[in-house]
Amino acid sequence: MMVRDEWRRLGWRHVVWDLVRYYLSLRGRRQAAWLEELQQDNALDVDGDARFPIAPSDVRLFLDYLAMREQDFQAARALLRMVAALKSDGLSEAGARDYLRA
Repeated sequence: MMVRDEWRRLGWRHVVWDLVRYYLSLRGRRQAAWLEELQQDNALDVDGDARFPIAPSDVRLFLDYLAMREQDFQAARALLRMVAALKSDGLSEAGARDYLRA
């Protein structure tokens, strides 16, 4: 995993990380519905019991993080598939790494 300075500078107590943790705890349609509500209302709804306002700039930052996270995931997945293909063609794991570095 590559650590990006823009996210590190936020510090571990930034509200974005609370949003990430809560978002990742949800599954399926609940995740998508919650994300849509957050975008529309700039508020964190927790199971309908509590509502916490979130600064629009923090919501935007969170959405930027999710987009970057997805891009990084897709890039890592593509690299893993490439290494697997190279290995299936008879190249050793070390050889595959060398090939990708070139």
